[in-house]
Amino acid sequence: MIKVAFFAEIMIPDFDGAARTIFQLVDRIDKGRFEFLFIYGTGPEKIQDFESLKIPSLSIPIQQNYSMAIPALADQRLKKKLHDFNPDIIHIATPSLLGFYAQKYALKNQIPVISIYHTHFVSYIDYYLKHFSFLVGPTKKKIIQTQNKFYNNCDKVYVPTTSIVSELIKMGVNPSLMQIWKRGIDNTLFSPKKKDSSWLKEITGNDHPTLLFASRLVWEKNLKTLIDIYTLLKQQNIPFNFIVAGDGFCSRYLPPKNA
Repeated sequence: MIKVAFFAEIMIPDFDGAARTIFQLVDRIDKGRFEFLFIYGTGPEKIQDFESLKIPSLSIPIQQNYSMAIPALADQRLKKKLHDFNPDIIHIATPSLLGFYAQKYALKNQIPVISIYHTHFVSYIDYYLKHFSFLVGPTKKKIIQTQNKFYNNCDKVYVPTTSIVSELIKMGVNPSLMQIWKRGIDNTLFSPKKKDSSWLKEITGNDHPTLLFASRLVWEKNLKTLIDIYTLLKQQNIPFNFIVAGDGFCSRYLPPKNA
């Protein structure tokens, strides 16, 4: 039996893309081969029937929907849990305070560390600091330094695309540590065979081409481009339907229904 200690900030199914990926893994764990200990900040008291440890967390000021686990507030509980569990592998979801805590423990105890590159944090800075442009460069530099320190101390980093691998190499991540792990699409769930033109017409009331945007409505999802597309089509008097499927703190900035 291989024992895996899994560290993540948020363990809520369908919370975001990273959580969805994590639970795709959780739901496929071969319990005959692996024993898991989940350590996280936000989520239920227990992850399915696996051993779990929930630790204190704080909301992130610039993104209130997210929280960050604070391992210092549970240091003794963490150390005892990890000592009793005695993991063979440590899997870390995010280079956060909790992630660095787990990595430090792993290095000290000579335990292999793996991670999956879920979020391209450096690409978000232009959105979060758009009103403080003088901070963009220094902030990106600090994030790159921090993530390089983290990923270069992992034994294996699973990355979703070759383009992200190329970007990480340019930033300074050791290419020998990275391995492509492509995401898949459930083509029984997402299939053109499920297209229902009559249902779409019932929603829109016409036969115009329909644009669908499905996402969390937050600025880092490049909503400016979405709004620019809408504006351009309106200016050119092109008949179309514009459907937005999602919610978030940017909802109030999008065009009103039936606009």
